Amino acid sequence: MVGRTVLVCTALSLLAGCGPDHGAIRVRPLPPPDGTPARRAGATLTADRIASYRIAAALDPTAHLITATETLTWTNRGAPTRTLPFHLYLNAFKNETTLFMRSSRGQVGDMMRGASATGRWGWIDVTSVKVAGDATPLALVPSGPDETVATLALPTEVATGATISLDLAFTAQLPEVFARTGFAGEFHLVAQWFPKIGVRTADGVGWECEPLHAFTEFYADFGTYDVELTVPNTYVVAATGVLTGAVDAPGGTRTLTYRAEDVHDFAWMADPHMEVRTGTATVDGSPVAVRVYHRPEHADFAVRHLDAAVATIEKFSAWFVPYPWSTMTVIDPPLDAVAGAGGMEYPTFVTTAGDSALVRPGMRLPEYVTVHEVGHSWFGGLLASNEPVEAWLDEGVDDWADARLMAEVWGPRGSASTGAGGRPICPRCAGPSPMIRRPCPRRSRAPRTRSSTVTPMASRRTPPRRARWPPSSRPSGRSGSPRR
Repeated sequence: MVGRTVLVCTALSLLAGCGPDHGAIRVRPLPPPDGTPARRAGATLTADRIASYRIAAALDPTAHLITATETLTWTNRGAPTRTLPFHLYLNAFKNETTLFMRSSRGQVGDMMRGASATGRWGWIDVTSVKVAGDATPLALVPSGPDETVATLALPTEVATGATISLDLAFTAQLPEVFARTGFAGEFHLVAQWFPKIGVRTADGVGWECEPLHAFTEFYADFGTYDVELTVPNTYVVAATGVLTGAVDAPGGTRTLTYRAEDVHDFAWMADPHMEVRTGTATVDGSPVAVRVYHRPEHADFAVRHLDAAVATIEKFSAWFVPYPWSTMTVIDPPLDAVAGAGGMEYPTFVTTAGDSALVRPGMRLPEYVTVHEVGHSWFGGLLASNEPVEAWLDEGVDDWADARLMAEVWGPRGSASTGAGGRPICPRCAGPSPMIRRPCPRRSRAPRTRSSTVTPMASRRTPPRRARWPPSSRPSGRSGSPRR
């Protein structure tokens, strides 16, 4: 995630003007399945699949509401346990009293201070929990400072190495887009949206399941995801993993089925105006399908995002470990959503930013945001460190790798803030920077020499001081100044 960069991109986007009229919403063609496995052909890197999810969800785009069922299959890699903690991330946006809202003061790069509880807040309500094959109802009980973490008490213990399956039903209300999830008009970015089990600690005794606050991100076990998404047939959908099936359903809806393997999260996007630009990255001789979803007015920027994503996948695969998945999806949010939705990473699925008519030639903000977010596929997606505790292992290392890639692909002087021809911009004069051994116009003046004669203090010109009156003896007249 890039915070300050997204703020700059948002400011440029807002200054560029209002969004265009996209015309009437129309039925979109049924997308064909990808026809490829979720993992790239020849990929050898595998993960311990501890937590796997099967989810069926339906989106109501008018109410921005998701109704879903979930089956979690979890293997205990720690000591025997009778309690399971769950993240309920959307409850961070439930009201002003949550830990997230208090720690962020209602602001995380975008604005949500003073949001109304009607139509703008987000939450998740788990309406049913059962052990698979057992009709006995169970309950998630909130634990911690708010409702972003809840604990499930099991009727029997889960032994070390044993596997348990749970059936859950839940409703998720998306907030107005905020902190990388939610809606803006007809655009929906659906992330941190389902009940998600915590991670056993390294000693196998405790749990890592921290409440969500403004200065942390996420930590989860690897697994597989099989997700069915039912949306209006006028909407374009993109998601983590590969599309394995698509069928039209009654009532003007359609159901899309996705499969993801060896990942630790699942996010998706739905929007009626998106177009897609495709390309291919080559890793160890096998293809990775790269797609950029964008509004029509962002078509020129989509080319730049696509080139940056392909370059990142190929370079990072050569420098670190080969990219193991068969797809990479980049979402370019609309201007009214970029502040809350732009610049975030999920497995095989990222959002970008930087589109603006005010981005002068050579300013590579669009490329940099895409490089950074796709780069998280290695340090967040594969390394999968405990970000609430060691955030630098993802963000910090990714920043270093981004700088190396920007220099190699766009030249040693290339960066997110370069002028025409790839020359760094001087922040004082917006001309060529002194860093490339060309003088800054404002720094080319002859240096001043110090006189060996010290000017007496009494002869130095100092501004006259105005009389100050003690509060008790201030005469009448204008407040703060003496009467003349």
